[in-house]
Amino acid sequence: MHEASLAQAALDLALGAAREHGASRITAINLAVGAMAEADGETLAFWVGILAEGGPAGGATVHVTEVPAEAECEACGRTYPVVPPRWSLRCERCGGVGGLRSGRELAVASIEVE
Repeated sequence: MHEASLAQAALDLALGAAREHGASRITAINLAVGAMAEADGETLAFWVGILAEGGPAGGATVHVTEVPAEAECEACGRTYPVVPPRWSLRCERCGGVGGLRSGRELAVASIEVE
């Protein structure tokens, strides 16, 4: 259920950006949700739609793009996917440990306005 509060935060960001640019209506909200963000994109989109009803973003299309989790090995520089169920940051090439480069995102990537 934490998606409802995340959706409200995303909607607030989208509405603020629309106001800053003098837009009266939001027609689409594009979200980027990392594979490791601990948020379900479909549920998040549902809540954005519900919370937007009756306001400037009411009826807006909500698009969710999943951002894959990737790490970069600190030893050899290789970039590689980090996948469930282990979510290991260990480099398969050299055994070094990688730093997460993407996959934790939870952001309003863009909005479309009128």
